[in-house]
Amino acid sequence: MRISLSIIIVFSMLFMSFGTAMCETDNSIYNVNTISSTTVPSEQTPVDEQTPSDGQTPVDEQTPSDGQTPVDEQTPVDEQTPSDGQTPADEQVPADKLNLDNQIETDQSLYDAWKKGLFIKENKKSTNLLNLMGYSNGKVYNDYLEYAVANGGSYNGRFTIGTTGGDPSISTDDNQMLLYNHPEPQTSFSTIRVDGNDYVYNPDIQSPTVDASQLSNTSEGSFSNVSVKQVLRIVKNSSTNREDIVEVKYIVKNNDSNQHDVGLRIMMDTKLGSNDSAPFRVPGIGAVTKELELTGNSIPQYWQAFDDLNSPSVVAHGTLLKSQYLRPDKVQFVKWSGIYNTLWDYIPNTSQDIGDSAVGIYWNPRTLAPNGSAEFVTYYGLSDLTQVSNGTFGLNLTGDSNIDLTADGYNPNPFTVTAYVRNNGATSISNTKVKITLPAGLVLSSGQQQEISLGTLTAGLEKQISWKVEVVLGVASGTLNYSVTVTGTNTASVTASRAVNIASLPSMQGSGTVADPYIISTSNQLGAIRYNLSAHYKLANNINFAGEEWTPIGSNSNPFTGSFDGNGYTISNLVINQPNSDYIGFFGYTSNATVRNVNISNVSISGRNYVGTIIGYATGGTGSIKGCSVTGTGTVTGTAYIGGLVGSFYGSISNSHSTINVSSTGSFAGGLVGYLSYNDSILPGITRSYSTGNVTSTSSIVGGIAGYCSGNITEVMLREM
Repeated sequence: MRISLSIIIVFSMLFMSFGTAMCETDNSIYNVNTISSTTVPSEQTPVDEQTPSDGQTPVDEQTPSDGQTPVDEQTPVDEQTPSDGQTPADEQVPADKLNLDNQIETDQSLYDAWKKGLFIKENKKSTNLLNLMGYSNGKVYNDYLEYAVANGGSYNGRFTIGTTGGDPSISTDDNQMLLYNHPEPQTSFSTIRVDGNDYVYNPDIQSPTVDASQLSNTSEGSFSNVSVKQVLRIVKNSSTNREDIVEVKYIVKNNDSNQHDVGLRIMMDTKLGSNDSAPFRVPGIGAVTKELELTGNSIPQYWQAFDDLNSPSVVAHGTLLKSQYLRPDKVQFVKWSGIYNTLWDYIPNTSQDIGDSAVGIYWNPRTLAPNGSAEFVTYYGLSDLTQVSNGTFGLNLTGDSNIDLTADGYNPNPFTVTAYVRNNGATSISNTKVKITLPAGLVLSSGQQQEISLGTLTAGLEKQISWKVEVVLGVASGTLNYSVTVTGTNTASVTASRAVNIASLPSMQGSGTVADPYIISTSNQLGAIRYNLSAHYKLANNINFAGEEWTPIGSNSNPFTGSFDGNGYTISNLVINQPNSDYIGFFGYTSNATVRNVNISNVSISGRNYVGTIIGYATGGTGSIKGCSVTGTGTVTGTAYIGGLVGSFYGSISNSHSTINVSSTGSFAGGLVGYLSYNDSILPGITRSYSTGNVTSTSSIVGGIAGYCSGNITEVMLREM
């Protein structure tokens, strides 16, 4: 099996002129971008306008800019009249409407003063930033970075991020901002959309609370019977392999008896070091200096921000795609003063220079059933560059340094490496070529070329190239090194190398054949079934999940097709909580698979359609469940096609039983199987099996053994009423 990774190479750093760069893009598969060189004026905040070292600016020392509404005439967020506990977006004003005259907008020092004065004046009340270990002066921190979350006041629940020691290989990014006004949260905020109404995240159930052992901060708010938990924590960065990125997670739950449509927008006001107009780079696109919106499959794995594209001293990294979480539906790289004036719908102006930069990350509203939940996650922290130069060629290479194994396979997937090459010399370099060299276990995806010709690289010119690389499952493991080399006529070559750590599969005895199945003794080995869905497995020990949530094995696009022999052992305390997902069970989706001789004890399983304890959905016609049982306490819950053993099954069930309860709000619910069809010329339907649990459903298509069966049910027993 091959898992797709993306590698993008970046050579040196791009230039821009105050948010403007001239780009010439080749939209071929290699994404070669050409950027002309100009000069970037540095953006410095005047000393007398900087935040004092104690992190707080006295409110009474601020003077509003001309034309602004005095703060004491505004209504702070926490003093607004609540509606269902929160103020709808159309009644909320994140700050003054940002009416900028041309002089302020074009004079950077005036703009800096205007923006800082706007928020400090509004914040009459102290934000009462938390103080505890790992963690000092209101900031949760480690050796690399820190974050702060406002506890109370007008900006309750908002956060900022900055560095402490930064990248240990350089000193220029020590104690620098990554979001505006760190460590005082103000200008970045998140929006909850519930049934078309928008609410700024403002926790009213649980105030921001720090867990020092986890370097996390948790708070919770309620919005129209939907609870939203915000969890920030410092985690390992797949780009740097250090704990230098902040995971920003929102856990949304519908506490109502009615369904609700819920979406989320996270808006972050980027500021790197002293540059509030921090420019962006996006893999496959290059430097982003004008407003840009990306949707669907065009959303990259990550994005980067810089204090200076030419000579960066601070580089930030935002991860957008993690396979175990919902992918964003839309990402915007835009002007802060524009998106800040909206709670949800911001329309980028693609001809407008970004200037004061911000990022908007959207998850469109999705329907949450009663008690349904969803998680929305993004990451923001430090980036990592491998920089080499021979005086003529400059080559910068960056990308993920760590590939994990998750329930969905290798992660991140794709794996993107970004690099830029620049001609630092005074004359043109002809016949410039770039070549990637991969070790065993990494291969180029179909359609990719190992060596790319860039043609002539004129003085000061930069180009970007990308490759997609696949990890060969079962071959790639441990630390692998790849390299990129740039060559040109009459010019010395330059090479940059990076290491990537590939997580190893749990080792198992056996060869995975019918005669010699893989032997499973641990929960990690049990989870490894998902990485080889056509193999054969045999349990050699009882497995207790102790309530740890399980991710179903197999999907409709990649079903389990092998066999699983429980060998008489028990899998206990199986928990799956995915009320908005289909194909839910220990095996989510199978095709002509055989499951036998396994007992699953004590379950809590919820899904939407096709939900069962052992299998959610089985197709193929020749699959079977033999000698299996589901016992102990628990309930299988869903909408339609719900069963104690299996939700929907095309095959046969024999010598099996279930004692747990089944609950359905739709059609096809049964004690053993919700819906069963079979080919009676090959296999019988249900034989020598029984169910003793309660089956409840709002539909008439319900049965003690099967909600629906298109064939014979023989030698079965029901619980006596």
